[in-house]
Amino acid sequence: MNSEAATPKRDDDATIESLDDMDKSKHAILLAAARAFMEQGFGGTSIDSVAEILNCTKGRIYYHFKSKSDLFIEVHRFGISGTLAALRPIAASGDRPRRRLERMCHAHIDAITNNLPLSKVAIQGVKLHLELSTTPAQRQKLRSVIAIHREIETMFFDIVNEGIQEGDFAPGSPRTIVRALLGSMNWMTIWYNERPGGSDSEINDEIVHFIMRGVTGS
Repeated sequence: MNSEAATPKRDDDATIESLDDMDKSKHAILLAAARAFMEQGFGGTSIDSVAEILNCTKGRIYYHFKSKSDLFIEVHRFGISGTLAALRPIAASGDRPRRRLERMCHAHIDAITNNLPLSKVAIQGVKLHLELSTTPAQRQKLRSVIAIHREIETMFFDIVNEGIQEGDFAPGSPRTIVRALLGSMNWMTIWYNERPGGSDSEINDEIVHFIMRGVTGS
């Protein structure tokens, strides 16, 4: 059976700020900014457009964020932190690899469909971050964002690798398998549309069933 050395473990910068710890005003700004970035793109979004969504003054936003780039980076960090928070307890559970992977895929998709604006920024933001002219403080924030992405990939990697070793999954390269399954889920930020009042459980189930068939080879 094929196995690979595990990728680097969790970075200490991969911290999560819970909603309970966050100022309600700041949280409202992040949600409004995520929707603005989703609908207008980074280039088309301004502090004015975020303030318009909130029906507030620009001063309220500048109180928390010095620039649009700072705001974008924080939206990205907040969005991906929510996904990480949902995945950590599942990865640490005592379930067999097959069950943990199935539950993690469901949770990852739920994080996308339940928080689409945040997810779009979180998934599509890495390339744009690399193109931004950043300050030292922003680069430090970006390192924490990248650490969270790496921790998520590492959790999936470790479970896939364990499952291959235990015979739950078909032989293959864990790293390639993980990048393929994460890619298939993250691509939902491109094609998925919000469905107010609708149920997305069928879409979730179909995608996870597709992924598990590929990983298990059955």
